[in-house]
Amino acid sequence: MRSSATILTHRGEAEIEANLRQRHVEIDNMIADKEFERNQKAVEAIKQYQEDLSKAAEKMFECIGSMNIELRMRAHRMCMEMVNEYIAIQNRAMNQMFSRVKQIQEIFPEECSERTMMIEDVREQERMIQTRAGELIQIVQKDLDQLGQSLEKIKEQATSMVEKHLSPLRARELSGALQSPNAYEMKRLPE
Repeated sequence: MRSSATILTHRGEAEIEANLRQRHVEIDNMIADKEFERNQKAVEAIKQYQEDLSKAAEKMFECIGSMNIELRMRAHRMCMEMVNEYIAIQNRAMNQMFSRVKQIQEIFPEECSERTMMIEDVREQERMIQTRAGELIQIVQKDLDQLGQSLEKIKEQATSMVEKHLSPLRARELSGALQSPNAYEMKRLPE
């Protein structure tokens, strides 16, 4: 009897152990299925994130391009207004100088040192106006160059930010895949 009881006990233990192994396999399979399902959802979320970000980036680039053009046009218009304003001031000054020269010639009809000195003063004023006009043009050009550089820098920063967020590595980083114990398996996900 003992040997039959021992056999039954061993057989029962073997069945229990086989049943436990089978349950462990089922649990492992369930865990693997859930992990796979979770990974699939993560891949879909990352894919959607990248698609959304790509669309947003495209829209942002369009906006930056439009903004760039609009700002350049506004700056150009503003510069032209300033130049036209300055030209008007310059023309008034020139007319005043011509009037002044005419007055000097009327006051001093003959060549004399006073007439020469006064006309030379008027010519000096004319040279100063020309110098200031040149300085204004240089300042306007410098401002336009700085505006162009600023717009270029904004464009480069925006491009860099978008490229960073569109990279597959960044998407994995955001998903936590690079920190998970299954990082090796996650690296094989489609990019």
